[in-house]
Amino acid sequence: MAIQHPGSATSKPANLILTIIWTWFLVGTLDGCGATINYLVQGGKDATLIFRYIASAVFGIEAYSGGTGMVLMGILFHYINALSN
Repeated sequence: MAIQHPGSATSKPANLILTIIWTWFLVGTLDGCGATINYLVQGGKDATLIFRYIASAVFGIEAYSGGTGMVLMGILFHYINALSN
């Protein structure tokens, strides 16, 4: 029976998936923070409008009158978009 070392070929797919997930999270977070900071610097008052706008792609005009759930849906869609790009 052979001993598996941490750097062996069998651990690389798991490391690759973990690297992709962390990179996806980092890219989505940095992009969202950048968009929010840019919006606020340009005089925007309600940064949740950024994520409501993203949610409006699916929910239409109702996204702007929705509550926290719509903002969370916008954040979710933002991360999905970050993965696909």
